[in-house]
Amino acid sequence: MDRNCQTMDSGAASKDAMKLNKFHIRSWSLFVVALTVAVTLAGCLGLLGPRTVEIPLQRLQASLDKKFPLTQRPLALIEIQLSNPKLVLQPNTNRISTKMDASVAPVFTSRVWRGTFTLSGLLQLDAARRAVMLAQPQIDQIALDGIDPAVSTQVARGAGILAAQILHDTPLYTFGPDDFRYGGTNFIPTKITTTASGLMVTFEPVK
Repeated sequence: MDRNCQTMDSGAASKDAMKLNKFHIRSWSLFVVALTVAVTLAGCLGLLGPRTVEIPLQRLQASLDKKFPLTQRPLALIEIQLSNPKLVLQPNTNRISTKMDASVAPVFTSRVWRGTFTLSGLLQLDAARRAVMLAQPQIDQIALDGIDPAVSTQVARGAGILAAQILHDTPLYTFGPDDFRYGGTNFIPTKITTTASGLMVTFEPVK
């Protein structure tokens, strides 16, 4: 009788041990799977960032063209017309310059001076507005044929005011929604670099 009881107890203990062993194996398998998934996801995130997006000069030029032609009267006695802007990127400076056709006409006379204005500005990233902005505008050169020296000072002042109106806080390029999300991960722009052919914008994953 005792031997039978011992045999039964031994069998039950063996079954319990097998169940416990299976539980440990199953738990370990789940842990290995979870660890593998975590490592894989971490690797994917590493592959997704940072990334660089190129904005060709042609797209920047097309965006600027939409703002012209312009007719402004920055000063009460001078009217300035601007058209045909030609955008030039200054490599590794994060600045751009644009040369445009200009005509200047004092309102008190029928005389018109024609030539070119060259303006420049600093490129900045605005993540909130999802845009490349122009800041710190300045007049680099004014070339008008036959302009009266007595008027040139007023034209320079008016051009400076006009440059601020045109370039200051102006979106030169606006990103699309897809630029801020890639591979299921959100990105933000962190760096901008000018080249001769376009802009190189670096995006990094949102942490």
